[in-house]
Amino acid sequence: MAQKRTQYVKTADGLEKQLIASAADIVEIDAIDGLSAKNVQDALVEIKDIADNGGVTGVKGNSETTYRKGDVNITPANIGLGNLTNDAQVKRSEMGVAGGVATLGTDGKVPAAQLPSYVDDVLEFENNGKFPATGETGKIYVAKDTNLTYRWSGSSYVEISESLALGETSSTAYAGDKGKALADRLATAEGNITSNDGDITALQTRATNLENGTTPAGKATKLATARKISVTGDASGNTTFDGSADKSITLTLANTGVTAGTYSAVAVDAKGRVTAGNQIVEWGTSGQTTPSANLAVGGLFFELVG
Repeated sequence: MAQKRTQYVKTADGLEKQLIASAADIVEIDAIDGLSAKNVQDALVEIKDIADNGGVTGVKGNSETTYRKGDVNITPANIGLGNLTNDAQVKRSEMGVAGGVATLGTDGKVPAAQLPSYVDDVLEFENNGKFPATGETGKIYVAKDTNLTYRWSGSSYVEISESLALGETSSTAYAGDKGKALADRLATAEGNITSNDGDITALQTRATNLENGTTPAGKATKLATARKISVTGDASGNTTFDGSADKSITLTLANTGVTAGTYSAVAVDAKGRVTAGNQIVEWGTSGQTTPSANLAVGGLFFELVG
């Protein structure tokens, strides 16, 4: 009787179990993906070996495109975890909670809610209406619209110091800028008064001196800058005068243009100055045939002959 053996054939849906009749102990089969055996007996041995080793014929990670067979080493990069380190990773559930780790806000800083109360002792708000319904002891709350500061008493907000009222009445403080301006004006007025007192005293002294015809003590009796006095025209001369002493000027008469000498006839101007001089008689010298310019009109010229 023919012996029946169990045969598996790979299909699109997996391995299909088939029963076939054969008189032989070994049944030849087509190659099956993942097996190298060519007959049923060797295939069964190979399948058993695979089963004994976990039943895995190939491994492929999310970042790989083909299956790897045999002794396979799996790394974080093979399964898409290349950024994973060996350091301990922080769980989301441990972030921002007691006993966990602090987080960072959008500004890159640890949120105030995760800091101890003493780290942020001064809190600013638009106005005191924006303060938390229940404050914290030890914190200072600032209302930015009034710049007033408050503390939490345990039941309500209490202004730390009474508000300073500004104004110009008996119950208010005088504005600092007005006080400074007033002080500056008073200092200027005081200086002017002192200066005016000195000027008035000086005027009174000068009036007294003028009345008595005396020179005020300490006053100059000469010009601060000496002046030059000059004479020009028919005579010249100069000197400097500062009012401290009398001065005289030595005059130098201007030349009339007449060469010094003895003339038998002269011409004078309205001031009696000689303006020209001529000879009535001129004796010529050897070789002179005409008179010189010094011969007066109507004068006699004697030519030397022989």
